[in-house]
Amino acid sequence: MDPFASEAVTPPAVTPPALRGEAGGAKGGILRKLRRADSAPVNPAPEKELPELVDETTVTDTCTMFWFLVADKVRESGDVRLLKMQDLLRERPDWLERRPVSPLDACTRRLIGDHVAVSHRWEDDQEPDAEGAQMVAIKSFLLQRPRVKYLWVDYSCMPQHPRTPPEQRAFDALLPNVK
Repeated sequence: MDPFASEAVTPPAVTPPALRGEAGGAKGGILRKLRRADSAPVNPAPEKELPELVDETTVTDTCTMFWFLVADKVRESGDVRLLKMQDLLRERPDWLERRPVSPLDACTRRLIGDHVAVSHRWEDDQEPDAEGAQMVAIKSFLLQRPRVKYLWVDYSCMPQHPRTPPEQRAFDALLPNVK
């Protein structure tokens, strides 16, 4: 069965310790140093309820359901800098899509070509792309590679500070699986 088929994929239900509130969730490392005050969204919108970011299918024995940017949305956008995940979910929910990634996918390189993960340096501790140079580079990369359908960038695909309790649960569940 192809986990990327159009039918809904329901992996075996396993609730990881971070979701149960037990010890063992990601608590530190370099990302702890990146905690920052919230910056104003690019296009402030009225507060509205965000979708549930994490559930019993987020992390299982067989896969992790990561949030990815839809590459065509980034290619076509007029944005000059990266957008925070929470802002995208409020203002442009169609820009993000949950996709399963398994260790087998990673080890066999099955997602190469249509999935891209960006590794980048944050320009400062408040925002990774204050000058917009990274967005320019990402768009240029994507325009040269029309086959890419999904893009993973930490700032846009993981909840950022300040986080609500549900956003923190999602962050704690996903972080150990970002490798």
